[in-house]
Amino acid sequence: MKKIILFLFFTSGVYSSTYLNAQVPDTLRYLRQIVANKSLYVNHPFSKLEDSLVLSIQNFTPITPLKNINLEQNAIFGFYYSSNIDEMIAASPALIVVWETMPIIQNSYRFFYQDNRGKYSSAVSQYYRPFIIKDIYLIE
Repeated sequence: MKKIILFLFFTSGVYSSTYLNAQVPDTLRYLRQIVANKSLYVNHPFSKLEDSLVLSIQNFTPITPLKNINLEQNAIFGFYYSSNIDEMIAASPALIVVWETMPIIQNSYRFFYQDNRGKYSSAVSQYYRPFIIKDIYLIE
């Protein structure tokens, strides 16, 4: 009797795991599709991209160009968050969004440091939503 119960327990666990994994999209494949269809988002506000994502953005990193350190040239948006920066960086894939209208880097850094070193929040979302996308790349 114990063997039957154990068998049913493990069988149902495998079935549940398989079912749940089938419901979760392949992140890399999904993000490749976003980049392949970037023409849908280029020259539009970031809100269009963000609203279309099936995955939730979990972290962000503003990047400033060397030419003008007052503006944010692009930002990296990831789909995994950890308080360990090295772990978060290693957990790719992520999207790089190049801005047509560049945010002021001091504002971006304020959100970056204020919100637990890059944790994406509703305040960060509201900040980035109006900025126009120039291009989108994928970090694999």
